[in-house]
Formats: sequence, structure tokens, C-alpha cells
Amino acid sequence: MLSACDIRVRSSSESDRASVPVAAAPEVLLPTHTPTPTATSIPLPKQGFVAIASGSFHSCALRRDGVAVCWGQDRFGQASPPAGERFTLITAGDRHTCALRSDGVPRCWGSNRSGQALPPEDERFVAISGGHRYTCAIRPDGAPVCWGLALPTATERQSVDRGQASPPAGERFGSISSGGSTTCALRVDGVPVCWGELPLDEVWPTAAGFSAISSGRYGACALFGHGSLYCWGDFPYPGEVYTPETPDATAVSVGAHHACVLLTDGLPLCWMLVRYSLADGPPNTDDRGQASPPEGERFVALSSGDYHTCGLRADGTIRCWGVDVSPREPGPFRDVSSGLFQTCAIRNDGSVTCWGPFVDESRFLVEGLDFTKISVWIVECAIRRKGSVACGRHWEFEHGDTPDDFQAVSVSVGNEGVCALQGDGTAFCWYAGFVPSSFGAPSTYSAIASGNHHVCALRSDGEPICWGLDVDASASIPTDDRFISITSGDEHSCALRHDGTPFCWGTKGSRIGSPPPGERFTAISSGHDHACGLREDGAPVCWGSDEDGQASPPPGERLITISSGYNHTCGLREDRSAICWGWNDFGQTKPPSP
Repeated sequence: MLSACDIRVRSSSESDRASVPVAAAPEVLLPTHTPTPTATSIPLPKQGFVAIASGSFHSCALRRDGVAVCWGQDRFGQASPPAGERFTLITAGDRHTCALRSDGVPRCWGSNRSGQALPPEDERFVAISGGHRYTCAIRPDGAPVCWGLALPTATERQSVDRGQASPPAGERFGSISSGGSTTCALRVDGVPVCWGELPLDEVWPTAAGFSAISSGRYGACALFGHGSLYCWGDFPYPGEVYTPETPDATAVSVGAHHACVLLTDGLPLCWMLVRYSLADGPPNTDDRGQASPPEGERFVALSSGDYHTCGLRADGTIRCWGVDVSPREPGPFRDVSSGLFQTCAIRNDGSVTCWGPFVDESRFLVEGLDFTKISVWIVECAIRRKGSVACGRHWEFEHGDTPDDFQAVSVSVGNEGVCALQGDGTAFCWYAGFVPSSFGAPSTYSAIASGNHHVCALRSDGEPICWGLDVDASASIPTDDRFISITSGDEHSCALRHDGTPFCWGTKGSRIGSPPPGERFTAISSGHDHACGLREDGAPVCWGSDEDGQASPPPGERLITISSGYNHTCGLREDRSAICWGWNDFGQTKPPSP
């Protein structure tokens, strides 16, 4: 069996690709370290499967009777196929899934925020491929049709329309593959044609005779008729895109940073698509196992997701490796945090789940069962078991993580920055230009809270200190009191005295007002224009703006923790189940149910 260590990259001038006009590729060696993959066996029906498709963090398969079965991330319904439907083809995109019925009618499910799950009416197709927020299909006459990437709001940050859903007019294709910002298809004569954000100065193979093509998040690979391969792409890290020697490949599938081919003997061959410079990018290792198939296994089909790969055996069973995308129970939870329009929680097993819009769980899914606490506002940040902090990848940070040797005990996400606190009282903030250079010295801190344009912290003796933009005196503390906890909202902050009484400041231009008199709390949390506290018996009490019900907790509830978001609030009950109330236009107050 060939392994990733046996592959040698060749330039396009070598013998088995001499007839293919492509740009020359440098000769490099693949990395020699490939860790043991996490292989997952999927629970299967007795009759087995006949087709498989992997999305970013979910996979689907078709049973012999045409029933679709999906597993993995299902926050958008992408792993919940419609009941009673039968299909002949299936494809898994980023957050959606599509399939074709026997009459060629498409059916899609999952996220439709960009129109990717809404195929054109009265159309029939013979092929279909789901990409990142768009879908493409081929009519019976070979004409391509794409839909999606209609970005409805200015807050949408993913998959900018670069023409990947706008196929060239007049072309006819036999197969099509939707990727991230590039779509590729094969004409009936086997000539590849790509559109969208064309990488490497629009260089891709131009000869006839290609038999298969696959587009991933950043790159693509095409399989020549006699089994050789050519790959190209435009990755977000410095390095060389290369192609392995595959003289007897029969199929190819490209993920985010890796690709796999199926050899004629049924053995899979996978590799990382880019040789990085260790000084400029991540290590040249298959650190998630997505490019390390189980030893000795043979398959009849392969499908690569962002960080996992699944193979279909001849007996109709399935084996997956890489990031475990098996379904998880929704709870119980150990921590919950409400953000701008979203909510995230950490399950008891250390995995992260989120609900609402504009969230990016991919970082947490990749890192698996590794988290203890979480904070959400405009981005999601969680503390790993080892103490460092990881944040969702869709917000452009000045620094994406805390240092590896940082031992965080708390983290707080604001509108323009993130701050984390170590057990020794030292703090670390990033993407926060309002943080003074003297921050962290000579004081140490017992608590820290990031707001909209300001940050507040408690020194070890309970004295509060704030910095940043002093909008409505949000960074000016009008008291000499000492506190035991602190929370920052939009342009205000609140803290609890040692006797549990709340005190707030920066409320001049806010609708939050003053805390209810006579109340004592064990915990407090500020949202946009409201705040909530927990009494000693766990009863939640909220005040401030209540136009969406965010300050009206359900009666009779007893909670052990509480978190106020923009216009919604969530908490955990004693049984560790989550409950939310307030604005629910995006599903942010509807936790996943068992």
C-alpha cells in the first residue's frame, strides 16, 4: 500500500503528464509524519448504502432504497433530510444538503441564508453539487445552473460572491463540482472549465481527456483519463500547492486543506494539498487525521469534508476519519453565553454547540472535546482544557489566540476586543486598540469584562478600573466601593458588592436604568440595554429595556448561571439544561432539544 510518505511531487513536465498543458510545479517531498486518524464507524441500516457525500462538518449517504441518512453538525438542519423522500444522487455543502429525485427534481435542506437551499422551480437535473453557500447543477442538455450567495445582510461575513455561482454561458458539461469561491466542471470532451475566484493566475489543466474533477474550499484536483492527477489552488497560507504521483487513481475528492484519491485496488490515498513553510504557516502534518485513512481498508467511493473524509465499502458500510462529525447530544451543558444575536454552550463532554446566526463553530469542531468555558458577543471564544483561548475564525483578530503557555481561568468577549484572565491575575487582550500599553502592570486582577468600546476589571482588592472610550461615562466609576464580580454591557457596566447588592454606571444614554432596589444577587450579567442577576435561590431578576422580552424571565425558573446577550438572555438550570428568553428572530433563544 502507498502511504502519504510514499508520494513524491513531480512537475507537469514528467512523463505521465507530458500531454497536459499546465504550469510546472516544483519538486518537493510530502511531510513524513501522519498521526493515527480518528476513525468513526457509522451506525448503518441492514441494507447498506450506495452513495456518500461529505460537507464541512456533516456527511450524508443514500441507502439502496433511496432514503437519505445524515450525521454530524445539524444546527442548520443540514443533517435532517426530509422524511418520506427517495433520491438517486446526494451532495453535502457547507451548511446545507441537496439531493435529486429519480425524476431529476432537486430537494435541498439546511441553511438557506444565501439562497443555497432554494433551487429554481420547474427544473430537472442530472447532476448536482453543493458548495459553500451555493449550489450548482447540470440540466439534461448539459447546461449548468447555479443558485445561492445572495447575501441578505451586511453582517454576513462568509463566502463573498466572486462569480462561483455564475457559470459561463453556452457551455455544456458532464459533471460539476462546487467549492469555496471557485466552481469547476468537465465538458463532455473532458476539458476542465472553472469560474469564480480563479487561483494561480487562472491556471488549470486545459487538455481534453480528464475523467473527474473536484473543487474544495481553497483548491481543486482533476483526474486524467489514465489515472494521473493535477491539483491547483489559492490557499490562505504561504506554501506550494502540489500534486502526488497517482498513476492508477479512479476517483478524487478535495476537502479544505487535503485531498484523497481512490486507487484501482480500492485503497485510499490522501495528502495535505500545500507544503507550508514552517516559519510562515502551520506544520506540514495531518494534525486532524483527515488525510490519514485507516490502514488496509478498501473502498468503492470517497468524499472529503473540511476536516474529515468518509469512505464507502463494497458491502455498503461506511468508515470515516479525521474530525469526528458523529451526532452529539444537545446537553447537559456546563457553561452558556449569550452574544450579539447568537448563543453558545459547552456540553459536559467539552464540545461546543451554538445556535442563532453568524456563528462559526468550525474552530471548536476541529479541536473537538477540549473546552471548559465560553464567552460570546460578536465572536465566540472558549477556554481549552489546557488553559489557552481559541476563538471562532470569522472575525479578523489582531491575534487569533492567547499564547500557548497562557493559563486562562476566564474570558470575556466585547464588541471590539477579547480579554482573558489567568489564575495569577495577569490579563491578555487582543484586537483591542483601546487597551493602554501599561495594562497589566503593576496591578493584578480578579475579574475582567469587555463591553462595547470599553473594558472593566477588578483589582485583587476588589477596586474597579475601566479604560477605553468613555461613552456616557461607561469607563468612569463614580464610587469608591469594592466589588466581587463585574460585567460590561453596551455602554455601561455593573458590579456586585460583597453583600450582593448591584451597582451600575454608564447608564446615562442607556435604557438600562438603575437596578431594582433591595435586591441581592450571587451573579450578574449585562446585555445591550438590560441586565440580569440571580438571587440566592436561583431566581432570575432582570431590568432595563424589555422590548423583546429579554428582561422578562419565565416565572418559577431557578438557575445556576445567567448570561445576557444583545436582546436575549440565557441561563442554565440545576439539571444543566439551557433556557433562553427574548428576541428570537434568528433562533437564538431556542437551545437544541434532546
